[in-house]
Order: sequence, then C-alpha cells, then structure tokens
Amino acid sequence: MMPWSGLSLTPVKYAYEMGTSELHRTSIMLAAAALTTNRSMYPKDLSRKPPQKPGRVPKIIKLTAMADQLFCAKPLDWDAPVTEVLTLVITGPDTPFVATRRTEQVLLDVITQAKNELFLVSFVAGDWQRIIEELKKAHQRGITIQVLLEASKADGGTLDHDQSKELLRAIPNAKIYRWLEKSTEHQGGKVHAKIALADDKMAFISSANFTGHAMEKNLEAGLLVSGGHVPIDLKKHLKGLIELNVIFEVGS
Repeated sequence: MMPWSGLSLTPVKYAYEMGTSELHRTSIMLAAAALTTNRSMYPKDLSRKPPQKPGRVPKIIKLTAMADQLFCAKPLDWDAPVTEVLTLVITGPDTPFVATRRTEQVLLDVITQAKNELFLVSFVAGDWQRIIEELKKAHQRGITIQVLLEASKADGGTLDHDQSKELLRAIPNAKIYRWLEKSTEHQGGKVHAKIALADDKMAFISSANFTGHAMEKNLEAGLLVSGGHVPIDLKKHLKGLIELNVIFEVGS
C-alpha cells in the first residue's frame, strides 16, 4: 500500500464517463507514482503525510508533470467526450469475474448499426443463418454489403468448396472479394482475419469465424471498437486492398 497524496481514483463503473485522454493520463500518473513513491514510508497509517519543507514541490505536482511528459507534452482536453470505447467479446465458458458480450450478439449489433456500408472478413463462413438474415435486412435498408472470404481450391484458395454461393443466393447484390493475386512473400497465405466493420464507426475484430460453431461453442475472443481511429484506419486499409487490386470482386 502507498499514500497517493490526495490523488483520487475514479471508480471503474464511471470509466465511460471520463474522456479517453483523462483515462490515459490517470493511468500514466498511477504508473509514475508506483515508480517514484517509497512504499515503506507509512505502512500503518496511510493518513499521515510527509513533513513538507518550505519551497518543496508536492509529489502530486511532480507526478502530474511526469504524466504530461510521458504523454508527449500534448495538451489535454479534459472536457472532450469519449471518442473510443472498447468492449471485450468472448464466446465459450463463463466466469463470474468479468462481464463480457457474446460474439454473435456483437456481430449482429454491428450489422444493425451500419448506416451506409458493411465490410465483413472471415476465413470460413457457414451455418450462419441468423447472420445472413440480418444481412438481408441491412441490404433492404440500402446498406452496401462487402465480404472478403477465403477462396475455394478451384479458384486458387485453400477451401474445398465455394462458400460465397450461399451469400450470393441470399443477397445477389453483395460484393464478394477474394485474395488471389499474391506476391512472392505471401505465397501460401490465407484470408485469416475475422472483421466486421460498420461504416468507419464500429470495428469488431475477433478470433471467431462466421460459423455457427464459432458463434456458440468455441472459446473465442475479440474486441469491439466503437469510435476513434481504428474503424477509420481499418476502412482505409480494406478499401486500399481493393483499389490496389490486391483483392478482387467475384465476377469482375
């Protein structure tokens, strides 16, 4: 235990009410305190404070200055709203220690939240009827649906069958992409990412393929990123793969 010299910690349940920069800065200050505080000063009475010599700068001010330096001396907007929210997503055995969301639930929510376009990426997709149904509803709302899947062996990929056919039967206007033209360094590579991107606002990155088994039975883990730069950068990357002819639309 160590005295925090008046530094108050915001309870976890109020974390989302803090700006991202404030959370970052608070963690830096706590790390700085852990590195600079003598843990043996007051092991029994944490309410005691060290004698303050005239002219000395209080430790909390030093920690604040250290935090500012570690934060690259960037000015912080303490009133800025939360710009990025991370949500832990886990499928598999439950524990009573951590609150999580289920993979299928989050994937369906991402599809529902899309305003203009969806971009899905998976190694395999099958036995995913609930997802197909939600994608059909999104298509009826005018959402552009783009899906990058691993190709079949007949098309230069590694799978035994063409998994795009089921999706195209349900949503004929969906844009299905394949990674076929591989550079020397990527020979033998597969589409192994699992991503659901709604516009440039929400990005779900997971270990789970778009299959019933992964959604319900496997031990899978991922993160849902709402807001911030990750969805924006991910959209730029996926669009870049199309523009640079790294991935090709089926039938093009």
